Amino acid sequence: AYKGFNLIQPVNAADPSTVYGGEVEVQANLTLLPSPFDGIVVSGNFSILKSKTVYPLLVVLPPRWDPVQHKSVQVHYNTTREAPMPNQANLMGNFTLGYERNGFSGRISLVYQGKSLAVVGDQAATDGYVNPYYRWDLALQQKLRNGISVFLNVNNLSGVKESSSNVRYLTSELYYGWTTDLGIRYQF
Repeated sequence: AYKGFNLIQPVNAADPSTVYGGEVEVQANLTLLPSPFDGIVVSGNFSILKSKTVYPLLVVLPPRWDPVQHKSVQVHYNTTREAPMPNQANLMGNFTLGYERNGFSGRISLVYQGKSLAVVGDQAATDGYVNPYYRWDLALQQKLRNGISVFLNVNNLSGVKESSSNVRYLTSELYYGWTTDLGIRYQF
């Protein structure tokens, strides 16, 4: 119950949501360089996005006296408000520097994700956002023989925290640390 109302069914917005944006990507294998630099690989991309969706909103005002009914009545109305789409970051990008030679492949990547809406409040001031962050990742692989290779992937090498906030205050911080995958791969 909320001020005399019960929410019995979630309602999706009737208006369409939109996402606009663009992405630039560059990749290069520097095979024209002299050995051993001819194994260098560089790549990067960057995306700028703008999203909008319309959220239904029930506004409940404080009770007021109704002189006709001779009692206090609850006043409410349905409206909408615009905000970004949930979990849609406004900026994303990564830059990778790698090396490939004689069955070895190594990559170190810098990943960036801009802020994204996580919780839709009843007004913009109470919306919750996942804050922007940078993260380093590492991927190594060595091919052996007969389709066998060994690999090591380290994600969030720098141990970056994930934090959330509303317009003015930090609301949470989560520390996941780094994760590692070590394995043997067989391709046939």
